[in-house]
Amino acid sequence: MEKVPKQIIKLEMLVADIMDIDIPGMRSPNREKLCSVARSIVWFVAHKELGYTSTFLGRLYNRHHSTILAGVKKIEKIQKLENAQTLLKNMKKENKDIFELIFPL
Repeated sequence: MEKVPKQIIKLEMLVADIMDIDIPGMRSPNREKLCSVARSIVWFVAHKELGYTSTFLGRLYNRHHSTILAGVKKIEKIQKLENAQTLLKNMKKENKDIFELIFPL
């Protein structure tokens, strides 16, 4: 098994603390939603922001690299949805009259 880099350990500790779960649970094959999302967040940040490859992360977490990429895409999808919701709320505030004409309640 690969040696876990300090950056990833710190990232896991941060995510585990925020989501109130333990690190062994996050590293386990547990498919519970909270553990799965926490794991995906770690993978997303490690891959997109820290530059670790999906192959390396797969070896680290005993997963296939495609599983890592699926987790990364899951977080990207959540981000896009949240960005769209924020944009919609801002549009509503700024252009309330026009918005109500287009999307009547």
